Amino acid sequence: MNIRRFSRTKRVLALSALAALPAFGQVAQDRPDLCGKPNIGTPVPDNVSAVSSPGSHTELAVRLSASTAKIPMPGVIRVDQVCPLEGNRLLVFATRGAGDSDIFIVSGTTGAVLDSFLVQSPALSPDQRWLAMRDWITPTSQIPVTEQYLLYDLTKDAAGNRSFPGVDARTVKRYGRTMYPVTPGRVPFENHGVREDQVHSFGGGVFLWAADSKSVVFTDRTDAGLTVILVIIEGSDLTTLLHPVSADGVYGILSEASVTMAREDLLEVRATFRAEGPTPYTKSITLHRGDFQLAKVEEFVPPPKKPSVRK
Repeated sequence: MNIRRFSRTKRVLALSALAALPAFGQVAQDRPDLCGKPNIGTPVPDNVSAVSSPGSHTELAVRLSASTAKIPMPGVIRVDQVCPLEGNRLLVFATRGAGDSDIFIVSGTTGAVLDSFLVQSPALSPDQRWLAMRDWITPTSQIPVTEQYLLYDLTKDAAGNRSFPGVDARTVKRYGRTMYPVTPGRVPFENHGVREDQVHSFGGGVFLWAADSKSVVFTDRTDAGLTVILVIIEGSDLTTLLHPVSADGVYGILSEASVTMAREDLLEVRATFRAEGPTPYTKSITLHRGDFQLAKVEEFVPPPKKPSVRK
């Protein structure tokens, strides 16, 4: 027998066996920006760990006073960040793949999942009250699909983010309120199967929060071009303003933004756009209140249901 070949075979088998074993303690905790504090590292809470196995099977463990709560996360390939919140809660960001993020809000007292949802590009405000995000979109949809940019209030429970005056909560399949497009009552809608002229696409980059958590800036794209969106938060009220920038010769990805607003008439937004390539592009613009217009309310009619076919 060739001893060298036999030893090599054993090593391969041993490595294969190790690769198939669950990996413990896998909370990356390398995205402090997800906790709303990009320049402040947030350690993993001592009582939290994660186990990931091949095939996108992850389990979050929260050690309690007398037991351990285990939270299955099917489809999750990595736990990115765990952010402690007021009220002994945990805000957990996990990656499902292709830019999809699973969000879990967990009770640190009981280990119960208080709410969970699948979104894209989540961004927590610096005061950790607001979660801005893009609604999840079916990647292979064959019908017109639009973005809807949502705002989740972390001072409210799950029902509080799905309950709207005069609306049956059972008919609201999303979570949080619409920042843009603006809808009647800020009620989220079914974004698959909309009209072609109602399609919005994300302009790229991220949601950029003001330091005081009272406004957030992002970009949206329609057939008319690229638009800067500014959402101002006053208590529980939202004001959505927009400024088309394609006519200004601006393109690329929004990479930086700052907002100052002593009063609404003294509003100033500074935004920087960048594009990579053979000829790198950087463009900074400064906008004031008069440069923005109030976003119009849009109504999205649910697509008609296909009639059932009796066999």
